[in-house]
Amino acid sequence: RTVDEMARYSKQLWPGMPTIVRTEPGYFDFNPRYLDAAWAQYLSRRGNVSDYIRQQVADAQKRGLGLVVGMNVLKGGTPNGTRMTAPEVKSWGSALLSSSYPCAFVSWKYNSDYLNTSSMRDAMDYLRNKAENRSAKSCRS
Repeated sequence: RTVDEMARYSKQLWPGMPTIVRTEPGYFDFNPRYLDAAWAQYLSRRGNVSDYIRQQVADAQKRGLGLVVGMNVLKGGTPNGTRMTAPEVKSWGSALLSSSYPCAFVSWKYNSDYLNTSSMRDAMDYLRNKAENRSAKSCRS
């Protein structure tokens, strides 16, 4: 409930600003009144990515929240705690973007050495293209 009160306070200061928390929607055992969206960040240890996105969408809808999705590309690969490979980024990112419910896609932590390889640039370009071809959706609930 503290997070929702923080969202309420933020909206008093900036009424037009979406309030987003960096935690999965299932964290809340109530329906937040002032919070607009939660963030579901995928890592391989969370299991099947298609099951993961379905559960996150269901949890967000149940609580009346928007949903930001993304991946921890530097520590979310297989085996656990490793960098995602370009095929993992492409496959898992595609699965997250296959749902029409999320309002944004954000990958965690920038690392130029990692992202500047040709295979990773290709994977990110592929996801960017998928994201750009989606309908725009507000993160405000």
